[in-house]
Amino acid sequence: SCAALVPDALLGTATASDHCSDVTITRSGVPAGNIFPVGTTTVTYTATDASGNTSSATQTVTVADNTPPAIAAPPAVSVSTGPGAASCAAFVPDAVLGMATASDQCGDVTITRTGVPAGNIFPVGTTTVVYTATDASGNTSSATQTVTVVDNTPPSIAAPPAVSVSTGAGAAFCATLVPDAKLGTATASDNCGGVTITRSGVPAGNIFPVGTTTVVYTATDASGNKSSATQTVTVVDNTPPKITGAAVDKPVLWPPNHKMVNVTVSYTSTDNCTASSCKLSVSVSEGGDKDGHGDADDDDDHGDGHGEQDWQIIDAHHVRLRAERSGHEGERIYTITITCRDGRGNTSTKTVKVRVPHDQHDH
Repeated sequence: SCAALVPDALLGTATASDHCSDVTITRSGVPAGNIFPVGTTTVTYTATDASGNTSSATQTVTVADNTPPAIAAPPAVSVSTGPGAASCAAFVPDAVLGMATASDQCGDVTITRTGVPAGNIFPVGTTTVVYTATDASGNTSSATQTVTVVDNTPPSIAAPPAVSVSTGAGAAFCATLVPDAKLGTATASDNCGGVTITRSGVPAGNIFPVGTTTVVYTATDASGNKSSATQTVTVVDNTPPKITGAAVDKPVLWPPNHKMVNVTVSYTSTDNCTASSCKLSVSVSEGGDKDGHGDADDDDDHGDGHGEQDWQIIDAHHVRLRAERSGHEGERIYTITITCRDGRGNTSTKTVKVRVPHDQHDH
């Protein structure tokens, strides 16, 4: 209560004297139960002698209010910056902060607060708001509230553009080097700053296989929020098969007896990526000088006029050629073309020649 018990022992006793008789002392102004209110109370002591003469004296009893008010801060608040935040802070309105409550045994209390940022824009982290209650006597009490702003805004990230490269001529592997300078660099930003960018999916040594590889770039901010963006790296196999060791077992057909002769075509075909399939084709030239510079005949060349086809393709390594040549001065030259095609449509060719000389001297 807004009062205090002042016992008689603390109030004390008035003293009086009279020249004729005994004196009776009475007092007035003491509240019931000796409960004195805050402030100053006057107690009056009256001395009365036997003849009814009286005298009075007063005592002041002052009760000071030194009891602070009771105060309760509103509950702690936790909010997040949210997706797409542009700043490292969040607006927390008064309705979310709430109100402190206070009471005092003597009456009205004034509540003030400190620690709320301008515009109620609280930074990421924990801010302490202090609420202070002040009563009419100037006694104060304080209580605190924590306002925590969590950064849950992921950073924004942009991957570098897609890359497309080729294995190129003469490649020995079904892959190619794509250096970092070619891959480029991802860019990122965050509402609170301090973004770290990592990448995954880049093969060892930056050697990318034929096909499409996805590289993932991940931005991580100081609060552990993450965002990712992807880049595709496409390697095209444009390396044709390699044909080596092309040769025939019968580079010269003699005598020109019009017979079909079995000819074996030897070669090896390798490819950087896939197995290749090969086939043979044949063309013929004759009718020129002894050096064989003549006109090419078509596939149903009739040779000496017998009307039979002069070559047959048996398989990818065998043909049959007619030992035939024009009766004119010159020789016949069969050109055998080896064509190899890999699994991705790249092709390469090699040629070997078989001669039917004009005469035995040329043979």
